[in-house]
Amino acid sequence: MQQLNTKANVLIIDDHDLFLDGIKLLLSQNNEQLIVFSANNTIQATKTLQQQNIDLMLVDLDIPGTDGLTFVQSLLEQNQIIPFCILSATDNPMLVTKALKMGASGFIPKSASGQQMMNAIDRMLSGEIVEIPPAYLNKQDGYTTRQLQILQLLANGLSNKEIARELTISAETIKSHLKIIFQKMQVSNRTECIAHIIKKKVI
Repeated sequence: MQQLNTKANVLIIDDHDLFLDGIKLLLSQNNEQLIVFSANNTIQATKTLQQQNIDLMLVDLDIPGTDGLTFVQSLLEQNQIIPFCILSATDNPMLVTKALKMGASGFIPKSASGQQMMNAIDRMLSGEIVEIPPAYLNKQDGYTTRQLQILQLLANGLSNKEIARELTISAETIKSHLKIIFQKMQVSNRTECIAHIIKKKVI
C-alpha cells in the first residue's frame, strides 16, 4: 500500500470494542501517517468531530440509538461535509445504494481483509472512489450499483451535471466514476460508452 504523504485523521464509529480495537491497531501499525480516533456511539463521535478535523469517517451501520446513515444524514443537514465510508457486516444492496446516493466514498464489509481495508482507506483519503467489494457487485459484467445508475442516466442523455443532480452527488464524483467505467469498458468517450452499453446490453 502506498503511504500517504501527509498526516490524516480517521474516525472509526463502531459499538463493538473488539472490532474497534483491532482496526485501530491495524491502521496505526501499518500507516504511521494515520491518526486514528474512535467512538462507540454518536455522542462520542460528535464530540470528536467538534474537537478534531476529521478527513475520513468509517461508520458502522448499527450504532446504539440510531444507525450510521441517519447519523451521517444529520451531519449533512448541519452542513458538515465529511468524507465517509460505511463499514458493516450487512450485505443488503438497498443499504449500499442508499449510502452511495448520500455520497459515501465506499462501502466496506467487515469481512474484508486487513490489506483490503487499508488499501480502501488509503485510496479514499487520496480522493479516489473505492470500488464496491465483490460481494456487492452487480452480476452485469461486474459493475457496481452506483455505476449502473450512472450508466442508465448516461444512456438517457443526461450530462454529468444533470446526473450529479439526480443522484445528489458532485459532478467531480461522476467524472471519477466515468473514468473507472471507461477503463473497464476500454472506451475513451461517452459516445463509445453508449455504443458499448447497447452492444453488451449492460443495462
